[in-house]
Amino acid sequence: MLLNEGLRVVEASDGPEALELVRQEPHGVDLLLTDIEMPGMNGLALSTALGRQQHHLKTLYISGFPELIAEADHIPANFFLQKPFTSADLAKKIRAAINTPLRHWQCPDCGGRQYQGVAAENDGHSQTLLFTCTDCGADHFRVAEAMYADDAKCPFCCGPTVPAGYGFAGPKGQFYLGHRCYNCEATITEHSPNCPAIPW
Repeated sequence: MLLNEGLRVVEASDGPEALELVRQEPHGVDLLLTDIEMPGMNGLALSTALGRQQHHLKTLYISGFPELIAEADHIPANFFLQKPFTSADLAKKIRAAINTPLRHWQCPDCGGRQYQGVAAENDGHSQTLLFTCTDCGADHFRVAEAMYADDAKCPFCCGPTVPAGYGFAGPKGQFYLGHRCYNCEATITEHSPNCPAIPW
């Protein structure tokens, strides 16, 4: 399934082998995909161990036992996929996980880890994220790699988005498309290349 999505895959038969393979990767890995329940080292322990080797590692957990995710309350629901699933389900989850730049975010003002998305502007190459710390109310922004254009997910909470307007700007027919997150109500705007309406 992953190879069909054009992803490079490093496969391991168990936790210790995964640790060794990641040590040998010169540029690290972008995402760990692991079952939660495994013999020997389980997926939670594997993610923790790999996180010591590679900070900011993202993990997507899979399991046929949803009660396991309830026991691990530190795992966001967006980073869990219940068996059985289709290749389309897996592709969407992986894209959402890889393109969630606020994973492991911590407010530099108060140390809080909760945020509320406000707006995202995407020009196809990079996206600027505007968000607020829900603990102290401080406003922040971050520039990150752009989300996949066909992944209609909110960059803040991975929730579904709904159309919320469009427009044209410039003599060459540049355009922008507006979306709004159904869950967190953040606004997401996608601009065509070189669109003069981009606010940066």
